[in-house]
Amino acid sequence: MAVQDRPGYGKSTLANWRFRQFHLALDRGGKNQGTFMTPESTLIAAGPARLSDVGGGSALSGLLVPVAVCDNVAVNQNKMLQQIFEIGSRRSYFVGGHTTGTVSLSRPMFNGPSVLRLLTAATADYDGLDNPAGLATIGSDQAGKTLNEGQAELYINLQAEIFDRPLGMLFYMIDQRNVPYGAMYVEDCNVQAHAFNIAAQAMTVVENLSLMFDRILPVAVTE
Repeated sequence: MAVQDRPGYGKSTLANWRFRQFHLALDRGGKNQGTFMTPESTLIAAGPARLSDVGGGSALSGLLVPVAVCDNVAVNQNKMLQQIFEIGSRRSYFVGGHTTGTVSLSRPMFNGPSVLRLLTAATADYDGLDNPAGLATIGSDQAGKTLNEGQAELYINLQAEIFDRPLGMLFYMIDQRNVPYGAMYVEDCNVQAHAFNIAAQAMTVVENLSLMFDRILPVAVTE
């Protein structure tokens, strides 16, 4: 008997749908456990503005900076649509336009690189502008820590020229069994807003960041 034919293990179709017996997706006797995407199995890193400037292999690891101690990230896309009606009918048409996107990020402050400091490190030595390096990259046991102890950790002035340069962000997702699910690179991210709140009842001080981006590109991943 095939797995699909066993009661309780089948994949539902319009012909055999039994909501008391089947999952809508194929259930392999509990083997689906561990295949869900979770925050702990998602890597977020910052890098050059364009995916073409990142490369692959060891170059990918060397140019991307993991966004450590990040507890909330949202990627949003909006497409411009105009609904057109016509005289003599109740039906309508849609005309598609440009797509805009934003990334919002929340990160507790700690005695380490602030979120603005972290993002500027992703563009270090990339466009020739002065930018003190010092953050470890992916693959280092010092990831998320400054290598130069004399370097300033808190970057706060959004008017500074250093924040005029764009950056990119990598989102890499695997399941809890270390099987790759997918990855994307968000290109040409520009910092739009930065804020932090201090409240007497709060346990931590949290930085909130908002970025606008140009486009999202898929990144090929392998097991």
